[in-house]
Amino acid sequence: MNKKFFFLLIFLSVLNLSFAQEWMNSFDVAKRLALTQNKMLFVMWEDAYEKPYPGFINDDQGNSYYIKDFFRNDFLNSKIWEYFVPVILKESQHLSLFNQIKDKRSITYIDRFNDDFVKIMDVNGNILNINILYSRNFLKFLQTYALNTSYLSIELRNYKKEQNLNTSYQLAVKYIDYAIYNKEELRLEIIDLSSIYLKEAEQFLESENPKNKSVILNRIGLQKIKQQIVLNNIRKAKRQLKRLKDVNFQKLNQPLYAFLNFTVLTLLDDDEAQQWKAKVRIPDLNKTRLLLNNKLNSIGNNN
Repeated sequence: MNKKFFFLLIFLSVLNLSFAQEWMNSFDVAKRLALTQNKMLFVMWEDAYEKPYPGFINDDQGNSYYIKDFFRNDFLNSKIWEYFVPVILKESQHLSLFNQIKDKRSITYIDRFNDDFVKIMDVNGNILNINILYSRNFLKFLQTYALNTSYLSIELRNYKKEQNLNTSYQLAVKYIDYAIYNKEELRLEIIDLSSIYLKEAEQFLESENPKNKSVILNRIGLQKIKQQIVLNNIRKAKRQLKRLKDVNFQKLNQPLYAFLNFTVLTLLDDDEAQQWKAKVRIPDLNKTRLLLNNKLNSIGNNN
């Protein structure tokens, strides 16, 4: 961004002009709109939104510019609307929303739910940005979380229609795959989001008690190992798979088991990977290549 543009941005913020589009007030309507537009939700508590939210933004050259109020600055507000569906949660909604997650989420998650900071949520109201703060660069924060969720759209819509064992499990799996395709800095949080749906699937498994319960239980366990691979915890995943060596996996779970073994051994540059390759489906072979690229890119970034 050039300096002339930033001077105009600062000038508008100093004058405190606000022609910004009003944020939504209905959580349910905002969630439906986000589903339609393949966006995440940009959520603030009402009391926090009413206060000025000052801070700095950085341009591409690293220069910092002070903004009186991020959310009432025309440029930043337009970017929020471009990337997200922004919604204000009424303080009167806090208790009912809290009761939905009480005893179901981590302390870190609950802290983010309660604090005055922005909450990036999926269309089901589950928070993504548990760990990452934008620090001084608010624009980078917006761009980091500006996710296009079209890859998840079918599973999100199915889950929206009915929450059950199948829809929870399928959405969890799609989030795990989504993390593979996403930027490294977001993978942990996307995997954490997938864990919310995997846990729901386990709960539905107990309540629905299907005939193939053991098959599904094993499949959920294998997906948890896949999560570790996505997070580049390869040796941990290998140890977990080694403990399953003598398990006689049902036919439905054998392709997933083969994919995990092939991927782990490939990422460890182990020649035994070739013994598994013929058992792996072509779409999964492509995922292995992506995971290998992710690992190499991570190594390159750390050097």
